[in-house]
Amino acid sequence: MQSRVWEEKVRWPWWLTLLILGLDLSIIIAIWAGLGNAAALIAAGSTLLFTCYLFFITVLRTRVEGEYLSVGRAKIQKKYLGKVIPFLSMSFATFGELELIPALFKHLDFG
Repeated sequence: MQSRVWEEKVRWPWWLTLLILGLDLSIIIAIWAGLGNAAALIAAGSTLLFTCYLFFITVLRTRVEGEYLSVGRAKIQKKYLGKVIPFLSMSFATFGELELIPALFKHLDFG
């Protein structure tokens, strides 16, 4: 039986949410200018519902369960992770810059 040790959900950052809402607004204004008020209200409702739907389905879940680390649909056995050190945000503030911890920088650099 697997016991859940840790779980984290990551959603869009606030700036990306505002950017997408701004793009939605530009689409609504274009529809309003071309088709009128009724079409703009329908477009506003549908784009807002679609944006909310995307916000909730695009969550990235990271879990540690038993002998597995799950990130999204990927499952990684703990034996492939090597040494794992819990890293809290409070301890991150004591280290300062990322360049002081090359291993941490390597794990945070997803590009």
